Amino acid sequence: MQCEVDMDLLCWGSGELGQTGHGRPEVIPPEEALLKEFATSGLGSVKLLACGSSHSVVVTVDNKIFAWGNGTSGQLGNGERAVKNQPVEVKLPQELNVRGSHLDGNFANVVGIACGSRHSFIWTETGQVYSFGNNFYAQLGYDFQRADFKENQLAPCLFQNLPSSLKISQVACGERHTLFALEDGSVAACGVHSVLSPSPQGHVSW
Repeated sequence: MQCEVDMDLLCWGSGELGQTGHGRPEVIPPEEALLKEFATSGLGSVKLLACGSSHSVVVTVDNKIFAWGNGTSGQLGNGERAVKNQPVEVKLPQELNVRGSHLDGNFANVVGIACGSRHSFIWTETGQVYSFGNNFYAQLGYDFQRADFKENQLAPCLFQNLPSSLKISQVACGERHTLFALEDGSVAACGVHSVLSPSPQGHVSW
């Protein structure tokens, strides 16, 4: 998947699970990659994009979020566990400031997205980070021992497992783990322990 200079969206490859957004299950060649319906339907020009193993997420210049493909673990963030062959809109919770009150104003400015095999992350200019999808290995960063733990988070949930003094500047998702680059130059991680450390202790690490 790529975004052209004029912000047209191109997506090609296997469409078996709807991940190309063309609404067709067959392989889409590069010469047929233009997602015409995305532009003509008024969904907006794309500024950010990311691909998981079988799902895709984009953000438009007016900060609308769309996803499509395999959503059986909630990785599309639209509140369902289903395959979507065409773009569906993803709604973020109303953004909160560090004191927990709602920010006045319009849409949060989304500055980054990342997709793992079955999970997704979105983060904003103000440092708010949201995650959704599969959390079996704690790759979303939620404590799986909590009573309200969800193995599959179907809608974006505010990430709150780091001290408020640490602002996330970049996120990268692997198959079953996630890495966070922080503004102070440090790095945090969550997910499968064998990926994050040579130590065999348990399945999940921070």
